[in-house]
Amino acid sequence: MGFMAAETREKKAAFRSLAVTIAIAFIGLSMVILAFVTISEVYFNSLNQNQMIASQQQLIAKNAANTVKSFVQEKFSIMDSTASIGSMAADNPEQQKNTLDKLLGRELSFRQLVLLDAQDRKLAEISRLSQSASTIDRWLDSDMLAQVREGKRYAGPVYIDQVTSEPMMIMAVPVKDVFGDFKGTFAAEVNLKFMWDLVESIKIGNSGTAYVVDRNGKLIAFSDISRVLKGENMMGLEQVADFAATARQATESEMKVSKGIGGSDVVANFVSLGTPDWAVVVEMPVQEAYSTITQQLAIAAWIAFLSLLLAVAMGIYLSRRITKPIIGLRDAAIKIGEGKLDTKIEIKSKSEIGELVSAFNQMASDLKNSHEQIKKHSEELEQNVQERTAELDSKLKELETSRVAILNMMEDVDSSNKDLLEAQGKLKRSFSELKKLDQDKDTFISIAAHELKTPMTAIHGFAQLLENEKVVKDAEARNKYLKIIEHEVDRLAKLVTEVLDLSRIDLGTIKFTIESVDVAKMAEEVETELAEKAKSKKLFLKFRKEKGLPIVQTDKERLRQVLINIVDNSIKYSAKGGTTVDISKEGGFVRFTVADTGIGIPKENQAKMFTRFYQVENPLTRKVGGTGLGLSICKEFVDALGGKIWFESHAGRGTKFFFTIPIKSRVAETNKYQRKNSVKKGVHG
Repeated sequence: MGFMAAETREKKAAFRSLAVTIAIAFIGLSMVILAFVTISEVYFNSLNQNQMIASQQQLIAKNAANTVKSFVQEKFSIMDSTASIGSMAADNPEQQKNTLDKLLGRELSFRQLVLLDAQDRKLAEISRLSQSASTIDRWLDSDMLAQVREGKRYAGPVYIDQVTSEPMMIMAVPVKDVFGDFKGTFAAEVNLKFMWDLVESIKIGNSGTAYVVDRNGKLIAFSDISRVLKGENMMGLEQVADFAATARQATESEMKVSKGIGGSDVVANFVSLGTPDWAVVVEMPVQEAYSTITQQLAIAAWIAFLSLLLAVAMGIYLSRRITKPIIGLRDAAIKIGEGKLDTKIEIKSKSEIGELVSAFNQMASDLKNSHEQIKKHSEELEQNVQERTAELDSKLKELETSRVAILNMMEDVDSSNKDLLEAQGKLKRSFSELKKLDQDKDTFISIAAHELKTPMTAIHGFAQLLENEKVVKDAEARNKYLKIIEHEVDRLAKLVTEVLDLSRIDLGTIKFTIESVDVAKMAEEVETELAEKAKSKKLFLKFRKEKGLPIVQTDKERLRQVLINIVDNSIKYSAKGGTTVDISKEGGFVRFTVADTGIGIPKENQAKMFTRFYQVENPLTRKVGGTGLGLSICKEFVDALGGKIWFESHAGRGTKFFFTIPIKSRVAETNKYQRKNSVKKGVHG
């Protein structure tokens, strides 16, 4: 009896434990669903509320910003129209003053008007103030004048007039004649008092506010005029600092919570104008902005509490209906696990629980049948495994024999593949070299044809002109045409020389005559030869030679050709300034430095400057012309003579070319160079 009582108590305890678990699970699931629904609703409501607040504030800020910007653009348009009147660019002070008088009478927001000429001298001035009270002169600074001279509009900083205590700003536009040439500056002092009225009229909720700041954070419009007159700086406010950090163009900010201009927490955003560089900032107290969300949270809390009470009651009821049949299923499952496959459960309900009990009984019956079939199949499988193992051993022996044969075959194939790949590589390299030579040939023919045709066409044309009897009798015209023909002949001769040098370099037949060269004297000869060319372009040409330069053992003509080529290029590609040549001794070398003030070489083009036929794509280089061979030939000569050549350049700031020549002749290296090129380069196409 005692054992049965203990078993009954154990079952009741298990029943209560399961009932509590089901009740808690149901309540927990209900609370999760309720919490999810409530939080989702509050979250999306808050998002909608935030979006509504942000949209409302953004719309207010945009409207105010557009009003301010439209006012400024309107004043610019009026000034542009006035500046385009013919009398403004004409040299007639009376007409200019009349034009300014009419504009001042028509536009009340203009307080002072000034017209300057192209040299920034005052031509006319009109003011509503007395001459002693004029303020516009001190705002006409060099930055404003330089910006207007570039053809741009100018909007200056806002300042408070000491007499009227009103906000003012200087605006300026360029004055041009009918041909578009700059003739002067038209400046106006504009009254911005309308901004105070605009900002004071902006309504943001019940207690929100708006104000205008410039890029430096200075307060220029606010309902509390005294703070504007003090010139307060609002850079300490996060929304103003965000505006100062944005790019200088029209920008809108997202709404954020921060400290406001009144010191309390607000939701704020701004809209920048772009030109002038101001921003309209709008603020609304946090409590007012989120009052609707607070009310929704209170309602959601009450709904959650009532739902919790209902979930507790439903959980207790459902747990009692479910747990009792489940306990019976548990006991039966334990018996089946002990091997008692004949165990059955009595069915007392036709509900889903009854169907579950019926399915459990069927499962127990099927499990018994399956157990018997598995035992039978296990015996058959063991016999089949033994037979298959014997067959597998036989197949493995056959595979091992085949594997050895295949490995031997693969070794032979691998050796053949290596030979084939090596032959393919050589063929591919040879094809690439032939293709490059063909491309170089086509490039050379194209450039040479163009460069030969240009001087020959000029020579032919001017030679025909010299057959004209009028030209023959006109000594000035005749000499002019003869000089052009002489220039084109020199150009043609230089091209032929470059082509011959290139051909000799590629064939490896170029020869160097090593002799004693006085570098200082040779430099004087080059200076004399190119001085007239530099002078004709109004450029300076300076040669600075270190004292005591040594006598150099080298090929004088090749060295002279390199120096002339580089100095000539510096003169060609310089529009102003000039060229400085420094010659000094450095160790066992003489170093030449050619520095110019020309157009410079862009960084992306510098790696190819010593490549044959390469020319920088530039309007000046197209005008000067050339084959793109000069620098490549210079490099070949310097390398052959045992020196080095390099350069430094910045686009728009000039170029420095450096090259060195050894003091002592390097005949062995030169001969080696000739032999190497003869073998490597072959005949140039």
